[in-house]
Amino acid sequence: MKKILALLVLISMACLSSAQPPDVLAKAAFLRAQELYGNAEYQLAIEKLKQTQTYLNSTNPRIDHLLTICYVQASDPAGARAAVKSYFELASDTDPNYMQMLGIIDEVEQLENALVMQKKEDDFWNQTLQTNTRTAYQNYLKTYPKGKYAAIAQSKNIEQGKYQVTTRSADLPARLGFGEYSYIFGSPDNMLTDGEINLTFERKSRFYGSAIGIRIFVNDVEYTKVKNGSSETISVPAGKLIIYMLNNNFENYSKILFYPTSRNEKFIIDLRGAISEYLQHSSTYDFNQNEEKSGFLDEK
Repeated sequence: MKKILALLVLISMACLSSAQPPDVLAKAAFLRAQELYGNAEYQLAIEKLKQTQTYLNSTNPRIDHLLTICYVQASDPAGARAAVKSYFELASDTDPNYMQMLGIIDEVEQLENALVMQKKEDDFWNQTLQTNTRTAYQNYLKTYPKGKYAAIAQSKNIEQGKYQVTTRSADLPARLGFGEYSYIFGSPDNMLTDGEINLTFERKSRFYGSAIGIRIFVNDVEYTKVKNGSSETISVPAGKLIIYMLNNNFENYSKILFYPTSRNEKFIIDLRGAISEYLQHSSTYDFNQNEEKSGFLDEK
């Protein structure tokens, strides 16, 4: 019985609704659209305004004015431009919203330009993600320092290199510029010169010098510090590399001339005395298969 009564109520409501004149329904829809606009529910307001046009089977300057504002707020320049066109086809220069609509034309153009620029940034970002290198993220940050994806790019930049480059002191080149090379690895004849190189510094866990942090410099720029029993990976531009491994006081160091030949290079530090001792290098990471210390030189 209750189901039958509920059905009858719904039928009655539908009949009452269908009995309402179109202009009454249009007015109700327009008032609802104004309410939704006031609540910043622009997309719902647009739907109600379109419903208003359907009830009237036409439009008018008042509807087109509110439609234009809603489209602008919803970042829909195509819809806004269509509503502006319809408004000026129907409205006279005495319409109370006429001057405002003239100003909105500039807003629509600015919105269109902003969306074009945003698409350009989106495309740049998608290419950055596909490249997925530290250089790519840095290029994005350089191009769009306050961009939509700047925070993500900064996080990826740090993640890729696992470090943040510190500003070198003015006297750093002089402090690092002396002394013979402890090691020379590779040859300039087959050195990689484009893109980036991943350098991994793995430090064996030893009691001797366990409290000493080994600072890593590449081409006079400090990148990271390797603690006892830890491993750090950094990304650097390809080409000739001068690598320093130093203690905090610059008193004990190893100076390496390095010509990278692969994208992934690894150094194993086994600190039992001076930093320059017991260093291994490999571009394959497999030291069991390659026991020779290729390029190994005694410290001068």
